Amino acid sequence: MGLQGPEWLTPIMSVGPYPPEAPSIPRKLRFYPGNAIVLAIILVIVAMALLGVFGVSDRQVRAEAGTASVTVTYPSLIRYKMVDPLKVILAAGEQPIEDVTVVISTGFLDGFSDVTFQPAIDLVTEQDTFIGVNDLPAHETLVVSGSLQAERYWLHEGRLEVRSGDETLAGFDLATFIFP
Repeated sequence: MGLQGPEWLTPIMSVGPYPPEAPSIPRKLRFYPGNAIVLAIILVIVAMALLGVFGVSDRQVRAEAGTASVTVTYPSLIRYKMVDPLKVILAAGEQPIEDVTVVISTGFLDGFSDVTFQPAIDLVTEQDTFIGVNDLPAHETLVVSGSLQAERYWLHEGRLEVRSGDETLAGFDLATFIFP
């Protein structure tokens, strides 16, 4: 009763050693309106990335105060959790500058975490953060260097001033955009 030997293999071998060929179907590339919109968005994002919109960029501003000059370099565009420096360079001219203080808006610094400065921060109020530097001799250069880690998304604005006693030597508006 049952199939044994070559009789059992005969029905399988009658199909042939290879499977049948696939049917011939014409291939078409189809775009739907939704595909065009998504493709356009992707192309815009790629173009923006190539132009450096999503990268890190710093801004440098400079002011003259009598014979002294102040240069501030700060991040204008940064990504979340990236660390970038904020640097204030004060160069005294013919006259020494006494009782130098760098004042930065606390609201601007609130957009960052791990904020450190050298020299260290002296006082933090609701409005301002004060970094006391003391005196700067004539023809000398002073650097106040800070490190900022981007923490809160979107635009953060504030003001940085370099003061000598009660007199403001230079003031700058700061604006940093933090990408997610």
